[in-house]
Amino acid sequence: MTRRIIYTSISLLLAVIIAALVGAFLSYLPKYYRLNHFGVQTQGTVISKEKENHQFIGVEYEVDNNKFKVKGNAEDFGKVFFTVNLNEKVPVTYNPYAPEESCLGNPEQQLNESIIGTCFVSTFPIIVFLVYLIRKKISQN
Repeated sequence: MTRRIIYTSISLLLAVIIAALVGAFLSYLPKYYRLNHFGVQTQGTVISKEKENHQFIGVEYEVDNNKFKVKGNAEDFGKVFFTVNLNEKVPVTYNPYAPEESCLGNPEQQLNESIIGTCFVSTFPIIVFLVYLIRKKISQN
């Protein structure tokens, strides 16, 4: 019985770790971590507004005479979609070691959302395991 509990515990722990890793990469946690810790802020120019595509805002920014593009939401820099105009200057944070890696505004909010998403996804194995135990207990009665 003790061996079974140990194997089950290890399996559950591995499942939580794998789910956390998957959640981290699905929510871009490493990207927002790097941007939050190493990011440099610059100004970009709004080049597109995509109302039908989750109200994305397309922004172009320049680093060392190279142009890059990023998409995000107006809320990322404290505005509402309909108040943003084409050719408006907006804040962009980019990774100085990989300037193509960027986000609109301050990456701290996206980092916090990624952490929450990762925590949420990592709870799935625990929930599945608890449901399994409950169903097993009910079927035994």
